[in-house]
Amino acid sequence: MPQLCAVITLTACLGEIPPPPPMALTPLIVTWYDPAAAGVNCDADCSVLADNLPWSYDDPIAACIMGWHYAWVTIANLGTFHCRDTGGGIVREWDEDLGMWIIRIDILDPAPGWDWLLIEPGEWRIGR
Repeated sequence: MPQLCAVITLTACLGEIPPPPPMALTPLIVTWYDPAAAGVNCDADCSVLADNLPWSYDDPIAACIMGWHYAWVTIANLGTFHCRDTGGGIVREWDEDLGMWIIRIDILDPAPGWDWLLIEPGEWRIGR
């Protein structure tokens, strides 16, 4: 009996995930976090980030994939953020719901007014 592929992409349905595109051609999924909320937002010491330095809401900080640590990421209509943090969910991965490769990034913000954003290639850049 043929498998129904109405909910997920045909590629994922057939079990064939394509190779990842170059980083610059990969969309971002931007979410937010607040270390002051503790829990999944930080490790044991919530007063410092992955770089072992204290954080402030006044600093433009992001949790980025490991290869971007200490870089700056500029996101259209959001701003430029220093990649000082990382986390277990901050990865480059195949997203079955979206049917594409994505890079996850978290912006340090207590309440940005949105849950998540899809940022297309060309609307973000990484710099050192």
